[in-house]
Amino acid sequence: MEFEILRSSLSEVHSFIAADLDFAIANLSGTDRTMATKGAAQALKARLHLYRGEWSEAASLANSVIGDSNFQLVADYSFFQNEGSKEHIFTLVNTAADGQYSGEGFSGLFNPSPEGRGDAPFSDYLISTFDMDNDLRFTTLTEQGADAQNTISFFTTKYVDGITNADNAPVIRITEMYLTRVEANFRAGSSTGAAPLDDINMLRTRAGLSSFYPKFRILIEIKRGSSEPLILYLESIQFHGYSWN
Repeated sequence: MEFEILRSSLSEVHSFIAADLDFAIANLSGTDRTMATKGAAQALKARLHLYRGEWSEAASLANSVIGDSNFQLVADYSFFQNEGSKEHIFTLVNTAADGQYSGEGFSGLFNPSPEGRGDAPFSDYLISTFDMDNDLRFTTLTEQGADAQNTISFFTTKYVDGITNADNAPVIRITEMYLTRVEANFRAGSSTGAAPLDDINMLRTRAGLSSFYPKFRILIEIKRGSSEPLILYLESIQFHGYSWN
């Protein structure tokens, strides 16, 4: 006898995820950012609301995480291998003995050859989004090396250990919550927690960039003409297994 289970609809899958996260939010505690916590569940649900275009709910949950004293936008970009940094909401800790295997994790993919596989260099589009002279996300987090086709390209330096693959893998950072709040507030015409322009300028200041003044620049920075959640174009949280742009 053959059994066939029908594929669930997207809405049903989202409802299942939301219910699971609601249970986690109600029952989790703790502050260890290498484990599941209430804050991590709230952040993940904010991401879900953003995907679904539920702007008010996304802004509200992101704002709650931002207001949690366990998390903080730190001053620079030296936090990637410091799992105790308040920048991290949830991060996976790897070691040389227990971590990424066969060079297929972040460290192997994102490091240039021969230390890594050279499979994930910066695209031309990504390079074009940076102020290469002044943007600290470029000047402090990139290197040049050979890609998988032996072409010299730019690579991220967020994962420096391409030999033992012991680099941590950040899953959710507080930066994402600020970006979620920006997009959700902007699209809803609201200012939950802060005005979108204020959040954007705070992130740009950390990156060593000048402030935006005209409000319409925010929408251009999200991505002109798109109805999809694309806030990740705003800040260098690429190469986290979440956004390749």
